[in-house]
Amino acid sequence: MKRKNNSKQKLINNYNTKISNYYGSLYLKISGNKNYIIATAALFSGSIIFGLLFPNFLKEFQDEIIKAILARVQGKDFFEVTFFIIQNNLRTAFFGFLLGIIFLPVLAILINGFFIGTTLRIAIEKYSPLIIWRLFPHGIFELPAIILSFSYGLKIGLTWFHKDRRKNFANNYREAFAVFVSITLPLIIVAGIIEGGLYAFFR
Repeated sequence: MKRKNNSKQKLINNYNTKISNYYGSLYLKISGNKNYIIATAALFSGSIIFGLLFPNFLKEFQDEIIKAILARVQGKDFFEVTFFIIQNNLRTAFFGFLLGIIFLPVLAILINGFFIGTTLRIAIEKYSPLIIWRLFPHGIFELPAIILSFSYGLKIGLTWFHKDRRKNFANNYREAFAVFVSITLPLIIVAGIIEGGLYAFFR
């Protein structure tokens, strides 16, 4: 019995070591990507500020998108809304790095940031600045996940200017996918559950 317990403990320790080593190596890779993360965060922040300052820019287009989103969640319960939010954010994050090869994430960063800025401005004017606290619980998980994913899209796009592009594209996509599955995916799921809960509570 003692031998069985020792064997089981050894397996658990080996598994924990592997997980620790895996996330340790992933952390080092993400740290090496910090310039792209900073650039992405700067673009994202700039577009949010632009949205806050100019909420009426492309207003008709904004209204159509908002109507379409509200129509999708109208009458839905917590689980349906949560699934919709997670699915939508996962799609955004996934294509955020996948389409980096054609520089589309740069445009997506600006559009997403702009819509967040305009939504914040409208919410603040309609209610009060305190409305921001309702975005904070899920935003601390969702925004880092989206920025991280888009930063890899930016990195992949700029690979066109590197030597040995084919090898760099393959390595960058492999790394981006690993980060997406191991970090972005869990963060978005947590954010979606929180956001779905807040939607169900305040509607």
